[in-house]
Formats: sequence, C-alpha cells, structure tokens
Amino acid sequence: MTKELKGIITYIGNNIGNWFTCIKYEGIEPTNNFAEQALRETVIVRRIIGAFRSENGKQNYETLASLLSSWQLNNFDIKEKLRSTLMHKLGV
Repeated sequence: MTKELKGIITYIGNNIGNWFTCIKYEGIEPTNNFAEQALRETVIVRRIIGAFRSENGKQNYETLASLLSSWQLNNFDIKEKLRSTLMHKLGV
C-alpha cells in the first residue's frame, strides 16, 4: 500500500461520521449548494468594491455579512439585532 493511499484511508476513517449527515438528519441537504448560494452575493460585492484588502477589513466584512445573513434566515429584526449587539459590545 502506498503512502498516499494510507493517507486517504486515514482521512476517510477519521471523517466517515461527518459524510452522511444528510442521511442521519431529516432536512439536511446532501450538498453545500445552499450555503454557497447564500455567500455568492457578499463575495461578489467584496471583490467589486475592493475595500477590504487588509486581513482585518476582510475579516470584519465576513463577520458582519455572516451575522446579517444568519439574522435574516432566522427572521430576526436585523436593525434591532444589530443595534443590541453593538450596544452590548460597547457596554451600553
């Protein structure tokens, strides 16, 4: 058995429990297509405006975009959630 094949077998063995989540849990899609579609718009905006070239700016944008998308998916009042999160972080 080659070294490469041993690595692949180990990888499969270590992750086999994560590969069939869609079978174990009802409502889980077998692909990550939904997640990729949700991210597509923010990735395009980030590339077009080019304002997040530093690692810090990029990370801040990704965090904010993720929060806004999650709140929207959970039907939260986005303005109120953003306000309360900022107030909490500012200690107000």
